Amino acid sequence: MSQQKYDFIIVGSGPAGSLLANRLANTTAHPSILLLEAGPASEPSNTNYLSDRFMSFMAHPNLNWQYKTIPQTHLNTRVLDYSRGRGLGGSTAINFAAYTVGPKDDYDRWAELVGDDFFNWEKSVRRRKTFENYTFDVKDKQYQKYYQPEKSLHGENGELYVSVPDVWEDSMTTLLDAAEGVEGMGICKDINDGVAFGLSAVPATAKAARRETAATAFLKDVPKNLEIVSETVVQRVLFEGTRAVGVLTNNGEFHASKEIILSAGAIDTPKILMLSGIGDKSELQAHGITSLIHLPGVGKNLQDHPFFAMDWIMSPSFHDRTPTLSNPSALASAQKEFSEKGTGPLSIMFNSMGMGYFRNDSLFSHDSYKALSQTEQEYLAKPTIPLWEIVTMAPCLNPAADPSKTILTILYFLHGVQSKGSIELASANWKDAPLCDPNFLASPFDKANALASARKLLGFVDAKGIKEHVVEPFNVPAGDSDDEIMAWCRDFGVATWHPSCTAKMGRAGEQEYGACVDKDFRVYGTQGLRVADMSVTPFMFSCHTQSIAYFVGASAAEKLIGEYGLDGNVA
Repeated sequence: MSQQKYDFIIVGSGPAGSLLANRLANTTAHPSILLLEAGPASEPSNTNYLSDRFMSFMAHPNLNWQYKTIPQTHLNTRVLDYSRGRGLGGSTAINFAAYTVGPKDDYDRWAELVGDDFFNWEKSVRRRKTFENYTFDVKDKQYQKYYQPEKSLHGENGELYVSVPDVWEDSMTTLLDAAEGVEGMGICKDINDGVAFGLSAVPATAKAARRETAATAFLKDVPKNLEIVSETVVQRVLFEGTRAVGVLTNNGEFHASKEIILSAGAIDTPKILMLSGIGDKSELQAHGITSLIHLPGVGKNLQDHPFFAMDWIMSPSFHDRTPTLSNPSALASAQKEFSEKGTGPLSIMFNSMGMGYFRNDSLFSHDSYKALSQTEQEYLAKPTIPLWEIVTMAPCLNPAADPSKTILTILYFLHGVQSKGSIELASANWKDAPLCDPNFLASPFDKANALASARKLLGFVDAKGIKEHVVEPFNVPAGDSDDEIMAWCRDFGVATWHPSCTAKMGRAGEQEYGACVDKDFRVYGTQGLRVADMSVTPFMFSCHTQSIAYFVGASAAEKLIGEYGLDGNVA
């Protein structure tokens, strides 16, 4: 290391941390910045194939913390995979790469909850434009029917490539056309316009069929004042009184004169805070950790989107993946062609993704909805808030599937999630993985939503244009009764890996109600310590969350640059 003391230390190189480091480093003040990453700096050459996006978390275990949940009470006590990225780029190196920004009402709710218009929809659009490099046009004019992003809402000169593929799989348009004929579904031409309802061609963080990570977008050709140190795990934050002055790592101590910013994600950030003596006093004492700041919300309020995958065996003509995927020789040939030329089946397969957000207005008369607080009922009924989502074009994730069969897999996700869980310490040993409990389906409303959404999905597959191709169901509920559908949900529900809210933002005076950071990302009760990652969202956003993590990084950068007078070119 060139030095051991810096102006700013950022812990974690995921989307928030990488963008934040980039923005601070490129200001005219040129502050010295240390970006610490627990995982490796290098990655295998094939980790960036977009065609592998659904399997990257398994194919590259060195880039994955490989966390698990504790047994989930409402999912037949199953232990679920809770993958998190480990390496430069964080989870953007192993996620499904979908880029969705969520509804207008989520941003406006955030602004209202924390008392700062800085987070509202209008400001969010402006801020995203600074880092997006959006593809507006499709090369094949036949796709214009399905994809026409609103240019005024998206950036085109930023570092992060956001695109749809040049060539779509045939079944993509089949499914979109079917949705157009289903009441309550339809087609949405811009899933990121803030009011998106309908099935969409969702863009990916990718360019030319290769994954774009936070590292490839924001950590290339960095200025000399930004030092990146990998394979360095932060054990705890170092304090003088209540001022954060450095971090203790497996590679020694590093110190900062201005700020320590935790961007380690919604699992590891609360772990670091608790190991540093910041959290619920009684829980810390149970592990023999001296309490520095009693902040009971740390690690609490964990929210995530559960999802469920249904599968149908289809006629062989439905899609043309099977000859490549079921033949090792054909697959090896496709991999060689893509590696050398960037063409062939792997430039098409799994590069398109259909995604749609939908209402579920029947739930508004359900007893579980009426039992929610008035504030929560009003939020869920807002005009841009979805209650469920589907993803099409995914591979079959069921290990019992016959690879020689043509299978349609559709995932459905719950939004408006009411169940809350926690991240807790397993011990005072920094090497021990935390205890992750998303507490899926604990809420009666979430159970009702899971039932209603399952029925909506089954109705979609029975629509004209899809049902003609169905040979037989492969993995669906045994029947239409509530008990049969819920039994299936308990057997097959899994995590989307969107953990959020574990160090949530809130107003001063709300610490006993879970608030951990203020509207400027400062950790309550401390000086020189901030959090900038998905931990800080006050509630679970209704979208896939990598875009929110980038937004958090950009927002924290703007706050810090203004506060310290760094004069950066951030809008």
